Amino acid sequence: MSPIRAWGMDNSDKWSPLHRVRKAVIDSRPSTRLIKSHVPRDLLPVSILETNCKIIYVYRNVKDVMVSLFYMSKGLWEYQHTSPHDNFEHFVEKFVTGQIVFGPYFQHLASFWPHRHDANILLISYESILKDPQAMIKKLAAFMGKPISSKRVAKIVQASSFEEMKKHDTTQNDDNTWKFLRHGKSGSWQSHFTPELLQKVEAWIQSNLEVEELCGFRFDD
Repeated sequence: MSPIRAWGMDNSDKWSPLHRVRKAVIDSRPSTRLIKSHVPRDLLPVSILETNCKIIYVYRNVKDVMVSLFYMSKGLWEYQHTSPHDNFEHFVEKFVTGQIVFGPYFQHLASFWPHRHDANILLISYESILKDPQAMIKKLAAFMGKPISSKRVAKIVQASSFEEMKKHDTTQNDDNTWKFLRHGKSGSWQSHFTPELLQKVEAWIQSNLEVEELCGFRFDD
């Protein structure tokens, strides 16, 4: 799984692994060009930081991240070789020590949180998108400097809804036993954690939130 992907670089409405796209092709595409990445700020190309490219950072309640990534590890072969997927408790044990794909969660978050007030960086939570998609779309448009009508907002809300996106999901495996778009909601962690495991994870969360880089950060409910 490529940690950086670019949109529409192969003349199609698809994401392409950036390392497979020639620089000349990227340079030929007009602005605004869209790239998604899983890498922390520290590992972004220096050119991105120096040119003040707009960065939208979406974070999610770490307990739901654990659940989502656990099921992702069951379906994508790239993840199966880097993350345990046989048992949820075993997966969580590896997660809290950073021994899973994409590495330590809180180090990743801490690379961006101190820059949340930078003019070119917007941090939003997955939960806030679910709670009020209209408001988040308007916020994204304002951040990008793009005027947007209420009619356009409504169309985007519909097109980006979980139900609509699932209709066009082409990421399931060959035998159709796994799909990329699984749940699309927050709070599913509540049906996966035992009381004992939850106590351990909550203690781990609190200890990580005490670092200076994450001062003032709290997860959305």
